[in-house]
Amino acid sequence: MTTPVNPRLAEPSTSIDNPLLWEPSISFLKIGIVFILIGITAFEIFLFMFAPAQTGRALAGLVLVLIALAAWFMLSHGRIQATVAVLGLGTWGYVTVISIFFGGVNGTSIIIYPLTILLIGWLVSTQTAVVVAVLTTVVTLGLVAAELWGILPAAPPTPLMMRWVVQASVFLCTGVLITFIVRSYCNRLTEVRKLGDELAQRTAELQLIEANLNRAQAVANVGSWVYDLRADKITLSEEACRIFGLRKRKTGSFKSYRMCVHPEDRDAADCSWRGALKGGAAIDIEHRIVVGQSMRWVRQRAEFECDADGKPLRAIGTTQDITERTTLEAQLRESQKMEALGTLAGGIAHDFNNALAAVMGNLELARQDVGAGHPAQHSLDEIAKAGSRAKALVQQILAFGRRQVLERKRIVLAPVLEETMRLLRATQPAGIRVSHGCAPDTPRVMADGTQIAQVLVNLCTNAWHALEGQVRPGEVEIQLQAYDHTPGAAQMAHTTHRLGNLLPGRYACLTVRDNGAGMDQATQRRIFEPFFTTKGVGKGTGLGLAVVHGIVQAHEASIEVASIPNEGTTFRIYFPAAEVVSPDDDEPEQHAPRDGRGGDAFQTQGKGKQVLYVDDDEALVFVITSLLQRQGYRVSSYTDPHEALAAVRADPMKFDLVVTDYNIPGISGLALARELKNIRADLPVAMASGYFTDELRAHTLDAGVRELINKPNIVEELCDAVARLVR
Repeated sequence: MTTPVNPRLAEPSTSIDNPLLWEPSISFLKIGIVFILIGITAFEIFLFMFAPAQTGRALAGLVLVLIALAAWFMLSHGRIQATVAVLGLGTWGYVTVISIFFGGVNGTSIIIYPLTILLIGWLVSTQTAVVVAVLTTVVTLGLVAAELWGILPAAPPTPLMMRWVVQASVFLCTGVLITFIVRSYCNRLTEVRKLGDELAQRTAELQLIEANLNRAQAVANVGSWVYDLRADKITLSEEACRIFGLRKRKTGSFKSYRMCVHPEDRDAADCSWRGALKGGAAIDIEHRIVVGQSMRWVRQRAEFECDADGKPLRAIGTTQDITERTTLEAQLRESQKMEALGTLAGGIAHDFNNALAAVMGNLELARQDVGAGHPAQHSLDEIAKAGSRAKALVQQILAFGRRQVLERKRIVLAPVLEETMRLLRATQPAGIRVSHGCAPDTPRVMADGTQIAQVLVNLCTNAWHALEGQVRPGEVEIQLQAYDHTPGAAQMAHTTHRLGNLLPGRYACLTVRDNGAGMDQATQRRIFEPFFTTKGVGKGTGLGLAVVHGIVQAHEASIEVASIPNEGTTFRIYFPAAEVVSPDDDEPEQHAPRDGRGGDAFQTQGKGKQVLYVDDDEALVFVITSLLQRQGYRVSSYTDPHEALAAVRADPMKFDLVVTDYNIPGISGLALARELKNIRADLPVAMASGYFTDELRAHTLDAGVRELINKPNIVEELCDAVARLVR
C-alpha cells in the first residue's frame, strides 16, 4: 500500500505526476546546490588569500560542501523530500553553528536564514517554514543576548572581499529562487486553468450523458434507483421520480416507497422484498402504485450488493411504467372475451334460427289448416308479429357477434326507429321518460336496418347510464328529421367532436338527447376510443360508442356530439340521402347466386317435381316437408347429408332440386353442394343459412349454388325459391 505524501512533493522515482509543476523546483535545487559549491569554493579561496590564519572557518566551509554534495546525491536518486531536508535544514544548521562561533548576529552567514526559510516554505510546506522561522528568531535573539552578556567569543575579522562573495552568492541565489517561485506558481496557475477547463468539459459531458440517460429512460418509461439499506435512503432518477409522482425530491426511504404501493398490493410487495433480502436474490415484481388520484402499474427489478458475509448492503434497480402494457393486455382479454361471446351469440342465433323457422313454418301450416276467417287467425297474426320481432332480435345478436355482413339498401328509417323503440321498452329503466318522433319529410337512406337499430340501442343505453343516480327526472329524446347542409353551416353549440365529412346536401338526421350528467372536454375527446369508459368496474365495456362510430363510418355518415357537464349530451348522426335513379331503385339488384329474400311470390303448384331437402333439425324437416308437399312437390327429406348423397348417387336424374342447410354436422352444406355438382352438374342447389358472409357467397358460386335463402325467412322465401329453380 502506498503511503500518502504531500502532493507537491511526489517522488519522481515513481514518475512525476505533473512536469509543469515539479520541474522548476527540481531545476532550482540543482542550481542552488551548484551556487553553494561555487560560493563555498570562492569563500575558501579568498579565506586562504586574505585570512590564512582563520583555518577553522575553512573547515566549517567544508561542512557546507559536504551538505551540498549529500543533497546532490539525494536529488540524483530522485528523492526530492530528502534533498530539501538535507539542503534546507543542513544549511540552517550550518548558518546557526557558524553564527555562534564566527560573528554572532553580525556574522556574514546569517543573511542565509531568509533564503533557507523561503526555500523550505516553497518546497516543503508553509507550516514547516513557520516552525523554521520561529527557531531562527529564537536563535537570533539568543545570539543577541549572548553577545550582550559576553558569552560568545569575539568574532574574527572577515575580509571585505569574503563578505562580498558571501553576500553576492546569497543575493544571486535569492534572485534565482524568487524567479523559480514565480515561474512555478505561474505554471501552477496555468495548470489549474487547464484542469478547470478540463473539469468544465468533463462536467458538460457528464451533464450531456445524464440528460441523454434521462431522456432514454423517459422514452422507455424506465427509471433507475439505488437503495442504501444501512442508511435507509433511496436515490431516484428523474424518470423514477416522474413515475412515482415526485416532482422535487429525488430521495426517499423504504417507508415512503411502501406508502406509494397500492394498499391491495403492499403485502405481496413486502413478501417479495423480505424474501430477496433474506436470500440476496434478485427482485422482479409487478404491482400498482398510487400517484395522486390515479393508479399506475410498475415493474420493479433489482439486484443486491452484499458484503463478505453475504449481507445485502444496497440494491440497484429499475422501475418501469407498464400501465399502457397492462391496459392493452386487459383490452386484449376483453376483446377475446367479446370474441368468445360473439361466437357464442352466433351459435345461439343459429340454433334459435332453426327453432324460429320451425315456429313460423308451423304457423303457416296452422293458418292453412284453420282457413280464412277462423277466430284463431287473430292469435296466429299475433304469433307472426312476435316471430318477426324475434327474427329482428336474431339479426341483432348476429350483428353483436359480427357475423352479419353489412347489407345496405335504400330504406326508410322511421320503421327501424319504431321497431327499435318497441324492443327498448322492455329494458327501459324505471323513472326515465323516453320520447321519439319522426318527421314525414325525412329522406330515405342507403343503410342496413339492423345496424341502424344497433346504433339506436347503444346510444339509448349510453343515455340511460348517464341518467343513473340523478335527482331530477331523466329524459331521453330521439328525433328523426331531414337536414339540409349548406357550405359554412355551423356545428351544434358546444360541439367538441365531429367524425366524418359533412358535404353540402340533404341528410336524414338522427338525434339522441338526454339531460344526464354530461361530459367534460377531455372525456368528449375520447368517447369513441375502443374500451374507453367512465363507468365503474363491471358497468361497461367501453365498446358501445366505438361500435356506433364503426357503423357510422361503414355507412359513410357523420356523427357529432355536444355536451355540457350537469346539463346533458346530444348525439347527432347525419345519413346521406339516397337519390332515386329509377322507379324500381327501391329494390336492390339481384345477382347469382340470387338472394331469395324479397323475391316474387310464386304460388305455382309443384306438379310432381321431386325436391331433396337436407337439414339436421327434425322439426324444421317436418315443417319444410309439409309446406312443399302442400305446394304439390314430392319431397325426400334427410337429416344425414351422407344418406342424401347416397340417394343422389343411386338415381341422379330422380331429383329436380336440392335444398340444404349450410351448418350440417359431419359435412357442410357447401361441401355437399360440391359433391352434388360432381355427380350431376345441372342439378339446381339452394342453400339456407342464418348468415352469409362475403367469403361464403363467393364460395357458393364456385360450388354451383344457385339460390341463397335466409333462414329466419325460410318460410316466406323457400316456396318462391323452389318455384323459380324447378321451372
